[in-house]
Amino acid sequence: MRKPPHYAVRSGTTHLMKGQVEGIKYYVWDLVDDCRLEKCEAYGVCEFAKKINMVKENNQPKKCRVMYWWLKGAAEVYFKNVNNMDQVTVWRIGMRLMQMNRTLCKLVIAEAGLDSYLSVTHRGNITCITLSKLISDLQMKIDRLEMSIFGTTEKNPELPFEVPQFVVGKKRK
Repeated sequence: MRKPPHYAVRSGTTHLMKGQVEGIKYYVWDLVDDCRLEKCEAYGVCEFAKKINMVKENNQPKKCRVMYWWLKGAAEVYFKNVNNMDQVTVWRIGMRLMQMNRTLCKLVIAEAGLDSYLSVTHRGNITCITLSKLISDLQMKIDRLEMSIFGTTEKNPELPFEVPQFVVGKKRK
């Protein structure tokens, strides 16, 4: 049984090679942005900004803890069952699925700071902010990629998460 690499090493950096286990190299795009402090859309609701000093001793901001834990959690779930994964599958997870989760995290952080989903144009027209649509579309793309990589729970009983089965026109069990 192959063990996943230790993600604390080089996690959150541009160093793509995270490790190698039994000949399978783990490349993961899990770059974590610096905390934007007061410039962040979600600064008012950020638990980390309230509890932790997000500025280093040299006045540089620390890494965004929301994004760090989001990506670390995703990596642990995705790479939990590395049995029967080839180099291409590991690449798709690390370089596509993780990058999509990074983008989703940034969108969710931006959404957390919204006071309203409505905005007023310079002409006075009220419009709906499309951020929720972007989030929903990206979540569906992530779901489709997860399904193509991991399959369903019936095919893979060791899948680390449940995938609901839907049939159009019939009630769910």
